[in-house]
Amino acid sequence: MFRMRQNSGRETGGISPQIILENENILVLNKPAHLVVLPTSHYPKLEETLAGFVFNHLGSLIKDIGKENRFGFVHRLDRDTSGVILVAKTSEFWDFLTKQFEEHEVLKTYQVLVWGNFDSQKILFHFDTPMYQSTLLLRIQVEDEWLVIKSCLDRNPSNTQQFIVSQTGGEAITQIKKLQSLQFLTPTKKLEPMSLLEVKPLTGRTHQIRVHLKALGYPVAGDWLYGGRKKFRWVKEKGLDRQFLHAQKIEVPMPSGKSMIFEATLAEDLQKFLAGLAKENA
Repeated sequence: MFRMRQNSGRETGGISPQIILENENILVLNKPAHLVVLPTSHYPKLEETLAGFVFNHLGSLIKDIGKENRFGFVHRLDRDTSGVILVAKTSEFWDFLTKQFEEHEVLKTYQVLVWGNFDSQKILFHFDTPMYQSTLLLRIQVEDEWLVIKSCLDRNPSNTQQFIVSQTGGEAITQIKKLQSLQFLTPTKKLEPMSLLEVKPLTGRTHQIRVHLKALGYPVAGDWLYGGRKKFRWVKEKGLDRQFLHAQKIEVPMPSGKSMIFEATLAEDLQKFLAGLAKENA
């Protein structure tokens, strides 16, 4: 039987994650933005990470579940990405979930706001040219209502913080569907088109969604690393100080053969930003 909780009451680094679901095998969290998952050289203090929250909640034995200092995390989210994240509470379940991820059996769904009027057919026409086909950097196709982009991703040699579409590196596959067209009123009173998207990364490469959308010409709103500093300043003035990227849903096959779906409500800062856009579009 599952134990449902709305909030644990604990805080990590001043930010409180939400427990979506917990049972004997798994802890499902709604990760807030501005919180790293595991300690790094830039964020070395355990208590300032999501791992610190998990450590406090589950105890010290969770530290080595899966791998040393992994704290049971089966996957990660970027620091400024919010939403669903999974923690295995036993080594056996960590192995099981890891295999599901490796075999691409886990279905992840994100809500993403981008700059530009996203149009799958126009994108397909633009990239279906001899120049792009000869390099094979991007492989684009449209399946039903989804645009599917395939490429390799590798670290940018000129900026090690970034990843780029490349002829080398790991394969990345992303499905994208447009949900809504919006407009943003710039400081000069010009209306810039934006699009709210549903995005499903079928692989789990670092920065995959952000890199693929930039490569298509539709950078994520609020993404200072891939979307440009000027537009980052625009949205920050209206309350969005991070990329509009939210891990909305994860569907995971369970040992029973049935799948479970875990969902996280769109983060409050993203809801407020959308509400502001709705007023501008009224």
